[in-house]
Amino acid sequence: MAKDQDPQSKRRSMGDFQLLSFLPLFVVAAYWIKIEAVLFVISFMLPLMLAFQELIRKPAILGEITPPKAELDPLTGLVNRQNALSRLSAFLASERNTGRETTVLHIDIDRFRLINERYGMEAGDRILAELGDRLKSCVRDIDVVARIDGDDFAIVLFPIRKSDFAVALSIADRIHAAAAQPFSIDQTTCYLSCSIGICLSGRAPKADAENVLASAQIALELARKEGPGATRSFSPKMRREAG
Repeated sequence: MAKDQDPQSKRRSMGDFQLLSFLPLFVVAAYWIKIEAVLFVISFMLPLMLAFQELIRKPAILGEITPPKAELDPLTGLVNRQNALSRLSAFLASERNTGRETTVLHIDIDRFRLINERYGMEAGDRILAELGDRLKSCVRDIDVVARIDGDDFAIVLFPIRKSDFAVALSIADRIHAAAAQPFSIDQTTCYLSCSIGICLSGRAPKADAENVLASAQIALELARKEGPGATRSFSPKMRREAG
């Protein structure tokens, strides 16, 4: 007759059985930990990879950081109309299939002719140069600030998400605030304001540089009609209003 298993061995056998019953859970937990580790690495590295890709992509879009002198406005040191249109074309090409839009702000100094008449052309030139510096302080380094003609300026914003139109409005507010700061002319102080027209590339009749800039100018003309310091955003119906 076989001897009964001693209690200690019996407890050991039951413990081994219970341990083995938990083995599948240990295996699942190990795989889960590995998966979580992989997901953590991906979530950490992906933004870095995208940022690195953006850094590589931007120089190709922006072209030369310092344009040749022929593409600079001699008075303000800003890029001229030709260079601004070239940069705008590059931005428009880069936004395709990205869910982003390029934004143009067309800026005009209100009643600048009166400033020239009162203070002289030389003082007017100093105001234009200083305003150009103030405009650059309102935007990012990757954005383009240009003197288009006379007292007209343009800012081309690097493509932003379509839902971020508030960014353009925020920059317009900064421009109004910057322009409202006093300008010193010899022993006197001069105050001025700007009218601003905004166009998002998706709202222009055609998504090419000339059309987007022209649409921003239409919005600017309607802003001028509203009075000093106004901002208008382009929509297709504005072509009829401007006419």
